[in-house]
Formats: sequence, C-alpha cells, structure tokens
Amino acid sequence: MRIRKLPKWVVPFEATALIMVGLVAYWQWTRSPTYALRQIRAALHEHDFAKFQKYVDIESLTTRAIDDLMAMQLLDSSPNEAEGNALATGFVQLVKPRLIDEWRRQINRYVESGKFGGQRALTNMFSLLERGESFVGVTSSKREGKICVLGLHFTNNVDAGYVLEAKMRQKGYWQLVELSNLSAILQMQAAQAEAKAKAEGLAKAEAEETARAEAAAKEVSAPAPVTTAAPAEPEPSPKELPLLPAVWTLDVAQAEIPEGKANGTISGTDFVVETAVCTPQVLRLYQGLAVSPEREILVYLRLSAGESLTNHTWTVAKDTRAKAVSQVVKRWKTNPRYAAQARSYSSGYALKLELGDMVSNAILGKIFLALPDTEQSVVAGHFQAMMSLAPAADSGSASPVVPLAAPPAAESRAFQERYGKRR
Repeated sequence: MRIRKLPKWVVPFEATALIMVGLVAYWQWTRSPTYALRQIRAALHEHDFAKFQKYVDIESLTTRAIDDLMAMQLLDSSPNEAEGNALATGFVQLVKPRLIDEWRRQINRYVESGKFGGQRALTNMFSLLERGESFVGVTSSKREGKICVLGLHFTNNVDAGYVLEAKMRQKGYWQLVELSNLSAILQMQAAQAEAKAKAEGLAKAEAEETARAEAAAKEVSAPAPVTTAAPAEPEPSPKELPLLPAVWTLDVAQAEIPEGKANGTISGTDFVVETAVCTPQVLRLYQGLAVSPEREILVYLRLSAGESLTNHTWTVAKDTRAKAVSQVVKRWKTNPRYAAQARSYSSGYALKLELGDMVSNAILGKIFLALPDTEQSVVAGHFQAMMSLAPAADSGSASPVVPLAAPPAAESRAFQERYGKRR
C-alpha cells in the first residue's frame, strides 16, 4: 500500500500552532498573581527598584501599613490615654503625606542597598518577605474581579510560622497593594520576643538563686543530722505512649484513632510525630529539624471569630470540602541532601482532629488523617502540641516552643516489626 505524504505546508503549520499555544500559556503565567510575587522577591534580591516599583504599589502599601501601626498603638494603650491618642491620630493624619514620602525614600534605599535608615517598622514589614524563613507555599487564593488575596505560609525554627495575606490588584499585571494582616503578625512577633526575654530573665534569676544557695551550703560547717526516715520515693516518669499501627481508610466513619503516639507513613516512608506546634492558622506535625524536617504534615485551620483551639473537633469526609479546614499538606524528603517535596490536598482526604485541654503549656490532641495518594499516606494517634498564639486584647505573651522528645530505639524496632522496613 502506498503511503501518502503530507503536504509540505502541514508541518510548519503544526509547529506554528505549538509555538502559539506556548506563547499564550507564557503570557497567562506572566500575568498571574504568583508571577508578580516572584518578581517582587527577585527585585529585593537583585536590588532592582524599577522592577520592585512596577509590582508594588508603594503608596497604597505604606498608607495601609501606617494605619495598621497606628491602630496597634491605640489597642495597646489604656483608656486613660484616650485624649492623647486622639491628638496623636489627628497629627498622624496631618503628616501622613510626608510620612509616605519618607517611607518611599527608605524603601528605595532598602531595595537598592538592603539597608533601612533606622525605620524599625519598615524593617519588620519587609523582613516578613525576605529574611531567612522557609516559604512553604501559597495556602489559599481568593479572587474577586481584579482583586486577589493570597495566603503565603512561612515557617521558621521557632514555631509553626504564620500565614501572610497579600492583597494583589490587577492593572494589566498584578501589583501588591496591601499586607492585610500585617498588624496581627507584628503583634505576634512582639509577643514572642517579649516571651523570650521573660524566659531568659527567669532563667538568669534562677541561676543566680542557685549560685547563692550553693554558696550558703558551703558555709555550713556542721554535718547534716542523721535521720532514720525513709527516703521519699521518686515521682514516676510520664508513661511513654506505645506505637500502634495507623490503618489507612478514606471512610471517615470507619477511621479509628489508636491510643498510642501519632505515627504512620508519608509517601511510603515511616513517620513518627516528634514535634507538634499549633497556631490558630495551622497545625504542624513533623519529624526531624524544624527548619528542614524529614517528613511533615500541615493542617490549615479556619477558626471563626471568637473560636478557641482548645476543646475543638474537626471531621472531614473525602467527598466534602470543609470550611473549617482549607487544606492539608504532606512534605517529605526522598534524599536528606535535597529539599523536601510537597503536595497539598483541598479535598478527597479523611480527617478526624480533636484538640483538648491545655496541660503544662501544651494542648493535648489526637488525629486521624488519610490521604488519597497512591502510597496511602496516613497518620493517627495522640500528640502534644505547643501553642503559638497571636495575642488577643487580654492575652499575655506567647508560649515558648518545646519540641517533644525524639523516639527511642524501641520505636524503631516497633516500626520494623509492623511495616517490615527500617526507619
């Protein structure tokens, strides 16, 4: 049978069509909010103010930041200072144009040189975007017309981190116009710094008291009196929870939380929850170092106004999209030398999460989570999560994070017996 050749014009036409499709996809990508954020970050690292000014509405950003910082000062003040606060607010509104102009010059200097001229508020604001914290990814995206609000999750080596809300506006390309929750994040960081300073002060005072007690003991020359009383029995150490198998199922009605330490598998690799940290925005369960965990589960929460993390229960079936849980993310390393991979799920998973009372500055919790991946990733059991809360009007300082103890060798043997492979 004779094979008929295609006309010569067909091949160039197909190649042209492929090129056009690629150009359209690239054009759409360069006009997305995510692309604009990448350009802002690149401008900060490359010290390119022209690029930064294109993708950031500096006047809008600084105007809202000044308003937020002023509101923070009013919240922290007492009722007796109301008259002075009113005068200060009026003065700030009067000189706001000059403040915006000064902040613009300082931002220009920062982008081009990496240094501010003593503006502490500006340093705090831009350090949220550029300092050495780990950017996990975009946790949410809400778009209405030409406005889009992106939730950017950052973690650090202190706690579960925070979600920075970046409001973008479209004008042919996307521009950053506002950091919507800037004041809440700055308040949280201030509370954490205050808590750290208090902890260091208490530790120093305790060390001094111990030194004085030891010096006083050395001055006592008389021997200790002999007593026939029986020595006090030592307090029993807290019982270590066993490692009980997590059974994968996407039927939330059949899901069971074992009475053991939270564990399971992530992407076919054994997983034991060594550290748990919880904020009103995210529950973080991970194994390994905080800055670069080997394996990790992130559950993003949406609390309503006035809701508390304690004594709260969440249940999500595989065929529903929960309003109280925006998404869950698994992170894992295929090689310790490389960065962790990540995959998020907004639906299709089964979740039972219970957060109970506070005990010794930790919140008691238990979880069952099964993901719809081919490896049947699952984690189930009990955990204790240190809490890092943004300060409310009547709250104190945030609690310091204390990681849970690493699993002993017995747990590795239990894993090997249960799953037939080594951790």
